Amino acid sequence: MKKIYKFVLIILLIGIASLKIIPINKYEIITSNYFLKILLESFLPDDITINSLIDKNGNYHNFNPSSKDILVLNNAKYFVFVGEEEPFVDEISETLPKNLEQINISQNVDLLEHDPHFWISPKTTLMVYEYLHKYFSNIYNCTDFYLKELKNLNSIYLEKIQEQKIPLIVGHNGLNYLKRDYNMNIISLFGSHDEAMPSTKRTKEIIDIINEQHIQTIFYLQGSSQQQDIKDLAKQTNISCFEIKMPNIAGNFENSLQIYQENIDLIGQKLC
Repeated sequence: MKKIYKFVLIILLIGIASLKIIPINKYEIITSNYFLKILLESFLPDDITINSLIDKNGNYHNFNPSSKDILVLNNAKYFVFVGEEEPFVDEISETLPKNLEQINISQNVDLLEHDPHFWISPKTTLMVYEYLHKYFSNIYNCTDFYLKELKNLNSIYLEKIQEQKIPLIVGHNGLNYLKRDYNMNIISLFGSHDEAMPSTKRTKEIIDIINEQHIQTIFYLQGSSQQQDIKDLAKQTNISCFEIKMPNIAGNFENSLQIYQENIDLIGQKLC
């Protein structure tokens, strides 16, 4: 796969150099995913151009960079990515120029293996924010306008989740960082991939838990393809169904912080 990417890149570079038929936007910083883009935008100067390979509606599990993505990376100064949790990065590594500074977050922040969904947790997001802020403060004039609010949200999560009395039952297994960072009691119906489907046995196990523990609420993740399955299960068991919003698809980092607050308010109301 790496050889294929490298071959395609060479052919395209030759074509562009000779014919100049493919316009390529130039960005100073490229991030692997959209959340890293809006996080960096929250403290970097406005004139620093940033773009992400995966947009806010992209599929993190199935993403494969296009030839144009690789060309954009070859024109950037910095590439910020999560690490091994994004396997496509390893596939294109040999095609990237040596003068592209690569910033692997997983080498400096404690992340879960094969799970890029750190943005669901204010605590891990805070660690990523502090690392990247420190890194780029040596290069640019960075602000820290949102740092205090992010720390405050982490404290709110720590306090509120300690009061959790009822397990959080969710469809897609995308809340592992909440489980790790706050010792939250979470039961997932589906696997870690959004396309995964539960077995009949697993569905029965969840229904038994709902009945035995008198659970009144089940959740699904915003944008999940399994929303209807969760709603059907809620109807079958005669319980309520609510959406957990995703900070990584907010329009900007300020909106992401608002989503953190809305999620913990919902959790506190329904589970504590």
